[in-house]
Amino acid sequence: MLELSSGNLRSDLSLAADDSEVGKMGDGNYDIHLQKEYLGDFVQLKESFLQISQEMKKTLVTIRDVSMEIDKGAEQLNVGADVKTMQEINGNLTQIS
Repeated sequence: MLELSSGNLRSDLSLAADDSEVGKMGDGNYDIHLQKEYLGDFVQLKESFLQISQEMKKTLVTIRDVSMEIDKGAEQLNVGADVKTMQEINGNLTQIS
């Protein structure tokens, strides 16, 4: 991998699982910190990884926030339905009395 990172694109590439930044992203961990130096054309790859990481974090936060709002809305609907049911029961009891 060191040879490849030095710009030798003809070197053998081991595709075994690893704990590198890319490996972490593949596992769904977008909290990456690229600390190694990227050379040549790989500088753009580093910048792309950082941008992908930031955009995925934003997307996941948005999904979380929207799901929380949906949960709140569902809870409000449930409470409203319970109130309506109680009103109907009270109305029926009043008619029976």
